[in-house]
Order: sequence, then C-alpha cells, then structure tokens
Amino acid sequence: MGARPVTSTMKVPIVGTVSAGRGETNVEPEGELEVPEEVLRRYRHYSLFALRVTGDSMYCEDLPVSIPPGAYVVAAAELSPQPGDVVVAWHEPTQTGYLKEWHPRREHQVLRSWNPDVPPILVQPEDEIAVQGVVVNVTFDPRRIKRERKGRR
Repeated sequence: MGARPVTSTMKVPIVGTVSAGRGETNVEPEGELEVPEEVLRRYRHYSLFALRVTGDSMYCEDLPVSIPPGAYVVAAAELSPQPGDVVVAWHEPTQTGYLKEWHPRREHQVLRSWNPDVPPILVQPEDEIAVQGVVVNVTFDPRRIKRERKGRR
C-alpha cells in the first residue's frame, strides 16, 4: 500500500464554536486551522472561516459521512447555499449559531440535522436566521474524537 505525500496546507482563522445540536455557540477566536491548499485554491474567491463543532446533531453512526462533536468545519461566507448544503446559520436575537443541512421551501426554510433524534428547525421569514457560510471542508482527528453513546462512555 503506497503512502500518499502530505499536501501543503494553509491556515484559516478559527472564529469560535458552532452548535451541531441545540444552540451552544461561542464567538471567540481560537487560533488557526491548517486546511489543505487545494480547498483554499478551490474557494479562493470567498472569505473562509473555521469553527469547532459542539453537539451531536450532525453525527449519526448509520450514515457513511457525518460531522462528529470536536470536528472543525471550514465555511465560505459569500458562497450561495444550494438545497442540501450544510450551512452555518445565525439567529441574531439569541446570538446563536447552528450547523445544519439547509432546505429552502416556498414559505420557509428547514434546517435539518443528520441525527434522527434531533428534530428539524422550521425557519419563518420573521425568525431572523441567516446563513453565514456554506461548509466546504470538515476535518477531525479520529483518535481525539470521543463518541458519546447512550449508556457508554
């Protein structure tokens, strides 16, 4: 099995934490995240920022891909979301951020979790929730991620 060479990386600012759960958010700079240069090249026309993920609403063991608590997401601020994109959504009145799958509807938006135990959020126009960025990269160290399962630690 041939090892692939490590690609060069560049740094993106970590601007805080975002809830993939029930609304725990922290908007405090936490340093920088090394991101593969290919991601930066692909999204060079967008402002990129990183967030550390808290909560488990985007984590599901039954899916081939999920975002575990402790992962870092890189989002592109000016990228227009497409239906089904994972977005960073911001609720201005409560100063709360959410990491959810975005589904626009005619009269409202739906922010959906991948964890089946977490209900979707229906967003009405008056709810003051705005998409702050589209997730373009997810990174985590599987050795450092702790999976919290019901009844087990």
